Amino acid sequence: MFKVMYSAVVFFAATAPVLGQGIDDTEPPTLLNLWVEPASIDCSFAEQVVTIHWEMSDDLVGDATSSVTFWAPTTQQHENGHSRFESGTIAHGYYSDDMTFPRYSEMGIWSLYSLSMEDGLGNRLSLLGDSLITYLSDRGIEPPTITVGPSAPEPSTWAMLALAACIFTSSRRVARAAYTRR
Repeated sequence: MFKVMYSAVVFFAATAPVLGQGIDDTEPPTLLNLWVEPASIDCSFAEQVVTIHWEMSDDLVGDATSSVTFWAPTTQQHENGHSRFESGTIAHGYYSDDMTFPRYSEMGIWSLYSLSMEDGLGNRLSLLGDSLITYLSDRGIEPPTITVGPSAPEPSTWAMLALAACIFTSSRRVARAAYTRR
């Protein structure tokens, strides 16, 4: 039943006239840009939020929505983002969403795996894997990645003490060697 309803919606969307003008809108939105901030996070102590940004346009109807999925290196974890209108117009807008990466998220480079865009009439474009990378590169968009890993550790007190002990031991050896040569 769901498949039949979906097909009917797609058929209606493909033939619906735009704003009573007799113009058919059959094209999904176009992605103009896609990026993440920050591109590198450390989830070893707490969850972290990454904001994904979209710039999309739609030729006639507008009112676009979009979603993305990022996969961890082993594909055992993923995070999703769903567009939220920020600024612009319904025909050319800027969207964003916050994706929360839980504490202890898998470390490594998380890759963009899927993108789905849909306009107000249901014209939809869904891309996965290599077809998504091709779509982005054809538009000059660098596929965003998110690096999850520990940040550079702060030097601990113990490390500083160990370094001081090494310097002290080395200086005693140098002093002893100088004393015995006299």
